[in-house]
Amino acid sequence: VCGGDNTSCLDCCGVVNGDGTTCDGACGPCGVGIPSGDCDCAGNQLDECGVCGGSGIPTGDCDCDGNVEDECGNCGGDGISGTSLVLASYTFMSHSLPHPSNATELAAITNPLNPSVAVLYSGESAAQNLFDWTSFNTVNSALGISLPGNNVSWNLFVQFTPSETGVYTFTVEGDDAVDISIDDTVIASHYGGHGVYSLGSHTGTVSMVAGQTVLLNGRGEEGGGGEGFRVFWKKPSDSSWQQDFAEMGQTSSCDCDGNQLDECGICGGDGIADGDCDCDGNVNDECGICGGSGIPDGDCDCDGNSPTVINCPDDITVECLEDVMDCNVNDVTTVPLGAS
Repeated sequence: VCGGDNTSCLDCCGVVNGDGTTCDGACGPCGVGIPSGDCDCAGNQLDECGVCGGSGIPTGDCDCDGNVEDECGNCGGDGISGTSLVLASYTFMSHSLPHPSNATELAAITNPLNPSVAVLYSGESAAQNLFDWTSFNTVNSALGISLPGNNVSWNLFVQFTPSETGVYTFTVEGDDAVDISIDDTVIASHYGGHGVYSLGSHTGTVSMVAGQTVLLNGRGEEGGGGEGFRVFWKKPSDSSWQQDFAEMGQTSSCDCDGNQLDECGICGGDGIADGDCDCDGNVNDECGICGGSGIPDGDCDCDGNSPTVINCPDDITVECLEDVMDCNVNDVTTVPLGAS
């Protein structure tokens, strides 16, 4: 009001004769705040990464952490070279048998179907819990079981995928009788009753191909006293014993579907076909040679021997054949008596 009394005027905050600053909002006086949908007073919005005024996922990335899609289309994935954990299986049994002196006897004492043993515990666990211990207390704690102190046997299985191609050296040490095999072939062993020897005391070697998974079997038994089971190895490039659990208890893939290389190097293949002896479709000949041509023409056996010509009458007698040692009697050529 022109010339009126302004002593009771209210500012925008409702304060008499105020200056409008007592109710400042985020974006200015008189309660002016950030508009709905904006993230600041400049009118910016949150991008897909939650950054106000940001530019979102950079070109080439697949998320806000800077990851990119792998060759299988997984954001931040490991691609075909990725690995996945495969648990080891275990069976612990009680027994009352003497210490095994060979692989056959150890197979019997670690066979859960043997009526002379009784299964105590079976299940699956990470390989780290099963292939290096010198006390049942360690196993009990890791697996949540309670093994007795004496007369126990065990049978362990785990996938092993070598990271290198070449000759691997394994050592198995234990208390008492122990051995390890790969694809049913015993590689290293220490049978009988004894304590745990130092690593490298009982060893064996096997040729392996990087990425080709095999099945490793560890067996052992404890009679009385101490106990233990230790499996270590050296890759072709190693000079000291180690356990690389990226190889034991893990499997690597050769494609995005999780397949592995077979023994012929084919991703997801079935390996050597039944009846064949190699990846080329060959079979063993009559001399046991893969892809061989058998007994050569003119020979009478696989050792290169030739039929023996002897001066025997047409009606061969036993006496006349006494000196024929190299080939079957059916391969002996007979000539009339006196012929050359």
